[in-house]
Amino acid sequence: MAWLAFGNPIVTSPPAPATKMTPVKQMMAWPRDLRLNPMPGLIHDGLEQRFGWRVARFGYWRGLVGRDVILHISFPHEAFRNRSKAITLVRAALSFWLLRLAKLRRHRLVWTVHNLAGHEGHHPRLESAFMDRYTRMMDLVVHLSGAGRDAALARYPQLADTPAVIIPHPHYRAPETGAPTREAALRQLGLPPDCKLLLAFGAVRRYKNLVALIRAFSDLPGDDIRLLVAGAPLDARLAGAIREIATDPRVTLTLRRIDESEIATLFRAATLVVAPYFDILNSGAAFMSLTHERPVLVPDRGAMKELQSGVGADWVGLFDAPLTPLLLGSAVHWAATPRGARPDLSAFAPERSAASYDAALSKLLGIPAGVT
Repeated sequence: MAWLAFGNPIVTSPPAPATKMTPVKQMMAWPRDLRLNPMPGLIHDGLEQRFGWRVARFGYWRGLVGRDVILHISFPHEAFRNRSKAITLVRAALSFWLLRLAKLRRHRLVWTVHNLAGHEGHHPRLESAFMDRYTRMMDLVVHLSGAGRDAALARYPQLADTPAVIIPHPHYRAPETGAPTREAALRQLGLPPDCKLLLAFGAVRRYKNLVALIRAFSDLPGDDIRLLVAGAPLDARLAGAIREIATDPRVTLTLRRIDESEIATLFRAATLVVAPYFDILNSGAAFMSLTHERPVLVPDRGAMKELQSGVGADWVGLFDAPLTPLLLGSAVHWAATPRGARPDLSAFAPERSAASYDAALSKLLGIPAGVT
């Protein structure tokens, strides 16, 4: 395999501000940041603020004429989310030829592997053909875990010849000082102050298995438990199916865009965050939960066992069986057990991730890492 490295140790104190921006340390990010997934923004902000990088937002025109030496891509599958084959063909063609042009202009292409395929699967053959060519164009691949690396190589064996680095997914920083207590958060949500709340958070998509979650929860006895599903649906038919089965008065649906100001309240109110996905490689919801000091239940797939090993079984619960009322009941009991300490997220510090990205990108360009 091409050079494979792990991230650098965390930088314990911020380096002095750069006095001069190094022109070569500039890149375009696709995306630069996301509203409900802070990870891209954390990495790119860290590169700018600590290591002198200039990180621009992706744009087709900038991709054609910009002088950025690196194009950093996080979610190449987004071109395939539309049900229309015609629209998808146009998007895929634009993406492919922009990447080809970038290669001709000697730009470096870097892929952070969040997922191996699109979640919706509307056009699998077209997506597979695109990804076969896409993976062969990469100059550097960033895996978020060892399990993620192994899964990527199994699906795309051609990546074995591409330089790679493992940089763990960062947490989302400590909650703000003014975050509400659990009792206050429950009160803001109009829920009983003594209830045990299961939270399913994030965009409502089929792979998240929410229909099965609601059905299993509805068969779970207990007047003191609640389920809250919060997130904007990306599929109107799925939203309709969820509304149709959510007849249990203990289930609350907030099927809309969640403002950033609401996120802390949702997680602070939760007893347990549930991410019962059909398939999973990495999970932003899991890191959001741990950042807000809430235990999370996830399938024993992808990088989740590594996450449990890194944070502890008190905070990450794994399951490898059908989602049943018994399983949910056991998970609620586990989550409600008092914990004496916060989850140890030091291995997932954003500063550590940014330092590791700086080291990997600098090595790719053949320049010194750190502030110049």
